[in-house]
Amino acid sequence: MTNVVLCLGVAILAGLLMTRLCKPLGLPAVTGYLVAGILIGPYCLGQLGIDGLGFTSLHYVESLSVICDVALGFIAFTIGNEFRLAQVKAIGKQAAIVSTCAALLATILVGGGLLIIHQFMPDVVSVPTALIMGAIAAATAPAATVMVVKQYKAKGPVTTILLPVVALDDAIGLIIFAVCFGAAKAFATGYLNVLSLVLEPIIEIAASLAVGSVLGAGLAFVERFFHSRSKRLSLTVAFVLLGVAISTLKFNIGGIHVGFSSLLLSMMMGTVFCNLCDFSEELMDRLDRWTGPLFALFYVISGAHLRCKLIVLIYQ
Repeated sequence: MTNVVLCLGVAILAGLLMTRLCKPLGLPAVTGYLVAGILIGPYCLGQLGIDGLGFTSLHYVESLSVICDVALGFIAFTIGNEFRLAQVKAIGKQAAIVSTCAALLATILVGGGLLIIHQFMPDVVSVPTALIMGAIAAATAPAATVMVVKQYKAKGPVTTILLPVVALDDAIGLIIFAVCFGAAKAFATGYLNVLSLVLEPIIEIAASLAVGSVLGAGLAFVERFFHSRSKRLSLTVAFVLLGVAISTLKFNIGGIHVGFSSLLLSMMMGTVFCNLCDFSEELMDRLDRWTGPLFALFYVISGAHLRCKLIVLIYQ
């Protein structure tokens, strides 16, 4: 336990120090956190095997995945707070068009390009691999986007439409991945379950949005019974943690796998909350300051996942 706490403290400290080195180079803080994660990761300082100095093994890093899940929940909740009703009416259509085109184009270019490679080098890239890689290309990383926007306090028409596009892209990417994964599985096994292929992504999105809406409305309602800023902040943190926990649940009903998307659930919670709560903006400002160390730790852990040995082999 002591070594874990020490390692987390070292991770945050290393990340913060690395951001000071990145600042003169004009690099965002996210880059510093990732580089710090690489340096104290299992393929650099972790090789020394000194507990507390760094992450001594990849298994050690993966055991901290709950921190990443929680951090992503707070990031998604923050993005959801950008979907205020007036703003959605103004840019909703544009965001939908941009995110749909971006996701589909990425899938077509990556998946199509790999399928072309398959025609000439079938041993290098298989059809299922091409389909899965094309689906993955449609996904975006909201965490880095949010961090960079906040660091530079970016405001303007591009920033205004950027976060909704990132949010909608996750829903579209989920559908694309489900379809491509089903097609890849059918190609590999020769069996296509059309029912699960169509229903599973729809159920996952609908269930995530429904649960997120209930939690967001519940948070807005309960917040009114507390007047202390610290208690309201604690209540918000509790609801986000509850949402992240619920998103890990999975069911199997009649051969259909039912699960939740943590990002969509937390985003919807934030959207409903910000539209129902009159003091949501003030509360979000306080939440941003509270989650700063958590986000730093998230990126350092993400950097520690990077396999430096693989990069060297590819370079050679």
